[in-house]
Amino acid sequence: MAGKIIADQIQSTTAGTLDTKYVVDGSVKSYVNFNQGTVNVIRKSLNISSVTDRATGRASGNFTSSFSDAEHTATAMPLYPTSGTAEYWSCISNDSGNGGVDTSKTSWNQTYGDQNEEHFWDSNKQMIMVVGDLA
Repeated sequence: MAGKIIADQIQSTTAGTLDTKYVVDGSVKSYVNFNQGTVNVIRKSLNISSVTDRATGRASGNFTSSFSDAEHTATAMPLYPTSGTAEYWSCISNDSGNGGVDTSKTSWNQTYGDQNEEHFWDSNKQMIMVVGDLA
């Protein structure tokens, strides 16, 4: 058992104890803050080895350490596009049907729209977080 710490709880010097299931199951295992407008410009990341630009508004993040299965959850936040007083919506969503999701990567697309139009776009600031169990 060299190199392992085995515990059921983690003790904080100021906040009491925390069950390890929150650390193992509930914490972010991967994140990336990058500029898709300039491909592969990663500002900051954890457990992301590279970002692949698949098309306008579509990208995949490749994990350094794989997840235990392809059922991890990715949440994201884009930079909001706007000019003047125009009202836009913007979102980043799962793109597993087009880019694939497996234990070693996750895929997403970024869109914005006004009224009934939807457009794929490359934001200069995308932030993706992934939660799940590592292998």
